Amino acid sequence: MAISFNLIPPDRRVPGQSFEFDSSRAGYFQEQVRVVLIGARLPTGTAPAGVLERVQGVDQAKTQFGRGSMLARMVEIFRRNNATAELWCLPVNDLATLPDDLTIDNEDIPIDYVGEVIPATGRIDYTGSAVTAAGVITLYIGGQRVRVTAAKADGPVQLAVKTTIAINQALDLPVTAVTDGDGVVLTARHRGEITNQIDLRLNYRGAIAGERLPTGAAVVLTPMAGGAGDPSMLTYLPKLGDEQWFAIVCPYTAGDAQQVVQEEMAARWHPDRQVYGLAFSALVAPLDDLLDYGQTLNGPYQSVMGIPACPAPPWEIAAAYGGQAALSLGIDPARPLQTLPLTGILPPAQGDRLTITDSNSLLYRGIATAQTESDGTLRIQREISTYRVNEWGEPDPSYLDLTTPATLSYYVRSLRQRLRLKFPRAKLARDGARISPGQAVVTLATIKAEVLAHYTTLERLGLVENIGAFVEYLIVERDPADPNRVNLLLPPDLVNQLRFIAGVVQFRLEFGA
Repeated sequence: MAISFNLIPPDRRVPGQSFEFDSSRAGYFQEQVRVVLIGARLPTGTAPAGVLERVQGVDQAKTQFGRGSMLARMVEIFRRNNATAELWCLPVNDLATLPDDLTIDNEDIPIDYVGEVIPATGRIDYTGSAVTAAGVITLYIGGQRVRVTAAKADGPVQLAVKTTIAINQALDLPVTAVTDGDGVVLTARHRGEITNQIDLRLNYRGAIAGERLPTGAAVVLTPMAGGAGDPSMLTYLPKLGDEQWFAIVCPYTAGDAQQVVQEEMAARWHPDRQVYGLAFSALVAPLDDLLDYGQTLNGPYQSVMGIPACPAPPWEIAAAYGGQAALSLGIDPARPLQTLPLTGILPPAQGDRLTITDSNSLLYRGIATAQTESDGTLRIQREISTYRVNEWGEPDPSYLDLTTPATLSYYVRSLRQRLRLKFPRAKLARDGARISPGQAVVTLATIKAEVLAHYTTLERLGLVENIGAFVEYLIVERDPADPNRVNLLLPPDLVNQLRFIAGVVQFRLEFGA
């Protein structure tokens, strides 16, 4: 029997014609962009914590996770940056405060218990006299605008009451408000240290946009502070299982959250799992704090974007960053993300933006950066991983840019699929064996030819280059200890990215004769 059949047996005597179908030469690799957002839910949401939920749109997210919740806002911002990816969410609960009478040896205490869980609070105080001309007080809370109408003769108490009403009517804000005399107390909807990064500011766009205090009004803002006790990622990351996620967006950075993410991503890239993916986070903090934070991580498959004094909270920045990255890298994993806009994210004010020196320092500390254009658009400046040094502590730029693991993931997954499609149940023979055509038999030469054909395809796609060197250094060999195993040494030369052009302008006032 020369041809290998999968379904038609050789012992059939009944007359007729039978045909089976073999798609092993028709299949091709197609990237599936599936993204998961990790964020806090509110008790008003219908979806339980710790259970993956597929989400189509913003309205659905508000129902599932609660209006004004971190996760609902993440979905909204993500969809403004990426309208096509298959989106899932993993809702988490703010850690609950345990009763005071629980003893430390009580087995009911969860492993991630960190003590009392506290929401951040802030204040808006009115200190001026009565308003002498009607106007609008424009507040920005977590990057969202709240407009409070001030009538003539309104005093601090009246302005505080109006501000409280306006804030509580804005159901997507990350805070709630309570009037306190001539001031307003703001309390984060969620608990935890991450809520300290909720930004408060007045008249962000300035007088040129008509944002100015009414005459007679004066406002003092007390920043959000005092939040403590973020959820433990040790509890939630295992819920992702062995599913293939193109991007994992996790906004938590306090404590060991990112260390847990780093370990999870390393495990996902291990040969035993091969589910790959990239993780995206963000941190709003002063420059020195960002520089210090970058030194705490060293993972090639995660990226933390740092933006000092950004009006938007970190969960929204992370959602925008992950959304743009998943969209672009899903189209072309080797194409850089620089200049892509973080849609829906207000940039830092003019005096708070990073200088070139600041950005360069962050990029050497494992922190991805963004820059603000003259039109006020916040754009990705350079997407880098947190990987900085090798196992001996020496500087190592091999995984500097996220395009490197993104391209490697595409290369390995597409090659693996090609080999599985072509040789799903193959027999292995020596090169030169006299096998009849049509037999389900492969040789080292056959496998090598497929590896080279695959590389040629990716070279045409602009993902790899230098096929001559690939051919020279490629090794396909039979394992000396296991005759059923083939070992490959694959030396792909990944295509590079245009990051910088340097030139010398050697001008003259007049060329001589």
